[in-house]
Amino acid sequence: VRDGLTMLCVSGPKEDRLNQVKEYIQTHHSENLELQEIASMAAMSPYHFHRQFTRQFGIPVMSFIRKLRLASAAEALAESEMEIQKISRSAFYKDKESFQRAFKAQFGCTPYVYRKQNKCQDDYRLGARQL
Repeated sequence: VRDGLTMLCVSGPKEDRLNQVKEYIQTHHSENLELQEIASMAAMSPYHFHRQFTRQFGIPVMSFIRKLRLASAAEALAESEMEIQKISRSAFYKDKESFQRAFKAQFGCTPYVYRKQNKCQDDYRLGARQL
């Protein structure tokens, strides 16, 4: 049990275990996920799990988690007025600068610009509906 949640214990062929753990990650990416913990769910060592996950899905597990968290951050930027620093902490970035660099690398613009562009698009769509 971790933070009141029952940990996923998977069984079956390696590919099935990896798929089940991937689904767990997709559902729980907003939580603090440690490689050791995730690997143990798949009954693998962290090193072996990392290699197998990368081989099966074409992306290292921690990069996969980072992309999911940044996608959630982008959604929060577009749909809320939450402060960027608070969004960066919810994506597990310790400082705003690291978050901005990672966000720009994934989306091609800073979180501020992303929010502004999406706000403009939302305003345009709202205006178009009123016509």
